[in-house]
Amino acid sequence: MGKGYYTESILRDELQIDYFAYSNIHDAILDLQNKKIDVIFENSYLIRNILIKQNLSGMIIDNVSNLYPREHAYAVSKDRPNLVDFMNNRIDELQANGTFESIYQSYFYEHSNVYYEELDRERWAFGLISAFGILIIIIVLAEIIKRLKSKLSLKVYQLEETNKELQEKYIEIRTLAYINMVTGLPNRNQLRHDISEMIKESHTKAVMMSVDIDHFNEINDAFGHAIGDIVLKEISERFKKIVPPEGKLYNVNGEEFVFVGRPINREIFKQKAKEVINELRKPIFASDNEIRLNGGIGVILYPEHGCNFDELMRNLDIAMMQAKRSKNEMVVFEEKMGHEFIERTELHKSLRLAIDNREFVLYYQPIIELDTHKIKGFEALVRWIHPIKGLQAPSIFIPAAEESRLIIPLTHWILEESFTFIKDINERFNSNYSISINISSIHIIQDDFIDTITQILSKVGLNPTCIEFEITESVFLNDLDLAITRLHQLQNFGIKISIDDFGTGYSSLSYLKDLPLDNLKIDKSFINAIQDSDKNLSLAESIVSLGHTLQLKLVAEGVENEAQLKLLEKLKCDYIQGYLLSKPLNSNDLIKYIQEKTQ
Repeated sequence: MGKGYYTESILRDELQIDYFAYSNIHDAILDLQNKKIDVIFENSYLIRNILIKQNLSGMIIDNVSNLYPREHAYAVSKDRPNLVDFMNNRIDELQANGTFESIYQSYFYEHSNVYYEELDRERWAFGLISAFGILIIIIVLAEIIKRLKSKLSLKVYQLEETNKELQEKYIEIRTLAYINMVTGLPNRNQLRHDISEMIKESHTKAVMMSVDIDHFNEINDAFGHAIGDIVLKEISERFKKIVPPEGKLYNVNGEEFVFVGRPINREIFKQKAKEVINELRKPIFASDNEIRLNGGIGVILYPEHGCNFDELMRNLDIAMMQAKRSKNEMVVFEEKMGHEFIERTELHKSLRLAIDNREFVLYYQPIIELDTHKIKGFEALVRWIHPIKGLQAPSIFIPAAEESRLIIPLTHWILEESFTFIKDINERFNSNYSISINISSIHIIQDDFIDTITQILSKVGLNPTCIEFEITESVFLNDLDLAITRLHQLQNFGIKISIDDFGTGYSSLSYLKDLPLDNLKIDKSFINAIQDSDKNLSLAESIVSLGHTLQLKLVAEGVENEAQLKLLEKLKCDYIQGYLLSKPLNSNDLIKYIQEKTQ
């Protein structure tokens, strides 16, 4: 298993099973081939990719996918739990009323050689007594046989009825296994069957499109599963109208749909992808709620992008994830994406270990008040001290942390570390400096976000008025009302709210007036161009004017030369930060910087 994983602690501390922990999965696979180890526990997507690439998929088999050992048994949908009781009760009834035992006796004893040999012996015995006795025995036996046949016919009828009932239940259970019960569309099991049959055909070509709805779980959390089901049904009905005659639509899991088609003109998928996105973005009205969706589409071609179901689905998932990561509506799979997927998976693993091993450090960049040139506060910037690669900038690991949701524990550490730092700095210099911290939109929508903030504040003992949270405009894309509610709660504590990278996001002006904000941070891209032309200067002036009209303070990021500084002074910008004043500093260098500025 992977070194440092949670499962390693279980095997070591609880189960006390011999194991090897590997930092490199390729070493583990080699030892498995050489029979040095018996089992590998690892991410199934990663393992399958490596096995396919190394042509080992026939030699090394993925035996357990869910890590729950089980006997052979019927499986029923979670949506039909009543089938379990029905089947158990029916079996108990057959045993209790003697039907099972009667059928056994009818089929296995009364038609056995032992039984007929015993009958023959009885006939010979009675025959020796007298001809009259033989006649009586024949009559008696004839009557017995008649009764047995009647009884057997009844049992056969009962057996046929029971078998018919079981067949009906089998059909129902099979339907549950191959149909998504919410949308009524064929599910992943049916897709696997259909793709396997398609692959058996020679000279077949096909197009597969995967559509995944962004943040669908948040809809269930916010509105309930009943509303979530209504949304899925509506989306499935819209998608059904898009499927061409030579295609088929599948609902492989809750929020993921797959289109499979074998058109003569394979380029048709580009038009179909546009239709899918258009339908996805139309608002859905459910129980007085207006819900807006977004998503990404991954596309693969058969046989170019895989020769079996698992490889095709792996590449389809990779293309779909690439579409969501790159913010493109549609991405067609390319071979390099597979390598990038492996790299991202390894990066996610490294980040998880880095959090556990505390390999992160905070740097602080001063923010200066333009009128007085005094320190207003500092922005906390996280860096990763990689044990091999050294100091890593946020642009390298923050997107991967958000994608893997490791941004949540990482931000928790950043908050506690930066709160403690600014409290110590203010006590040391008898100051009232603020600390600005970037908060991911993923973190804000967590149910325990506000509780987390209050717990850390209570633990550190920091005055909330020293804190400023910087958010990007993407936080408002999925649930504007929830985001506004959370920001109001933060402001009620005394925490200030800033829009980071203002002007580079989505429809800023349409909601800016309604947001509980204190500051706007002008993106570095505007500051870089401010001295290049009157048009750029006018644009920056408009942003400053807009902010002041809304009674907000303006912070200019990325100020790097005196010309930019003078223009910002002319525009009456409130605060500035950038390399002209100071680069981001570690805690020790920052203390020296403060001492120099305050002498």
